[in-house]
Amino acid sequence: MMITASEIISLIILIGLSGIFSGSETALISVSRFKVGFFLKKKKKGSVALSRLKETPHRMLITLLICNNAVNIAASVIATNAALKIFEFSPLAYATGIMTFLILLFGEIVPKSIATSHANSISLIMAPIVYWLSIILYPVIAVFDFLTVHVFRVKLMQPKITEEEVRNIVDIAREEGGIDKQEKELIHRIFKFDDTDVDEIKVPRTDMIMINVKSKLKDALDIIKKKHYSRLPVFESTRDKIVGIFYFKDALDYIKKKRYNIPIEKLMRQAAFIPETKKIDETLKFLQKKNQQMAIIVDEHGGVSGLVTMEDILEEIVGEIRDETEKIKPEFVKMGKKSWKVMGKADIEDVNRKLRTKLSTEEGYDTFSGYILNKAGRIPDENEQISLDELDITIKKVQGNRIIEVIVKKK
Repeated sequence: MMITASEIISLIILIGLSGIFSGSETALISVSRFKVGFFLKKKKKGSVALSRLKETPHRMLITLLICNNAVNIAASVIATNAALKIFEFSPLAYATGIMTFLILLFGEIVPKSIATSHANSISLIMAPIVYWLSIILYPVIAVFDFLTVHVFRVKLMQPKITEEEVRNIVDIAREEGGIDKQEKELIHRIFKFDDTDVDEIKVPRTDMIMINVKSKLKDALDIIKKKHYSRLPVFESTRDKIVGIFYFKDALDYIKKKRYNIPIEKLMRQAAFIPETKKIDETLKFLQKKNQQMAIIVDEHGGVSGLVTMEDILEEIVGEIRDETEKIKPEFVKMGKKSWKVMGKADIEDVNRKLRTKLSTEEGYDTFSGYILNKAGRIPDENEQISLDELDITIKKVQGNRIIEVIVKKK
């Protein structure tokens, strides 16, 4: 007895459906929630159904598995029936072998490979179909859903988008030209914001410009004129005893009246103190709450460790902020045939371009300072000489945990 045309057609259709459901499973699982949100904003056809499916991914998976297994079983029944007609000996073995090959190739490997490469377009096409199948098969899906959750105690959790995933998306977007270098750096700085201790961005105690509490307004104005600061910590007896902060704007009325001999003690505000382990995002909130522009940082023994300003914190997000009095220092100054003075904040890609080097740019740092710290594994001392890759580096200036300036010589 020969196999009929209807059996052959049915077998082809069923294997085709198996491939469609397998490919849909791969595409729908692969498409990210970022993409789904993008499709919704663009009002892409199928995006609403896709969004609803992604809200309950376990039910979507159950729907696809029910459909896929149903067509595979139906195809196996038809193949077995055909094998009984064609093969006299071991028809079940032939049916099993042939169907395994056909389902594996046309129901799994080929469709899933295609779906991996075209996940977005396939998911939008198939989402409405799968969504309506999930509604039609709801009673069956509900049974499997109940067994999964309540009998087998499987915990169903929406996958959380991690910080590392977002960072990777940003890096890919930069490589593909979706965002520029400044946008990438801004996003990375924002993620680093709540991981950075205030100690890492402080002005060290040795670099702090202070004024004695017994000084007069005229003394403060002299310092402000020379150093271009608008706020000064006020100390009493020793530099470890900060008793207040002098704000230039608080003295404007006295300057108008030429009362230059008024004591600083009468003009200063109460100082805000924070531990050096405080995160900079918490420090920003603290300063906003206290309506302060500056905080004094103290170590574990209560001694003054440094200070931080609102500007220092904001620079961690937007980069260096300069006012009209600051002179712009070039990031690269040629010192000799093979030597350069390089600022630590210089972008590592700019270093490679300017110095014609091939320093790695894929290890989690963006600046030359970050490169040195990563390779050295520590904070080098000022005037220390280190050799990294193809460079001999002399550390010229370090501020807190940051390398400000170095001299670089190519080997």
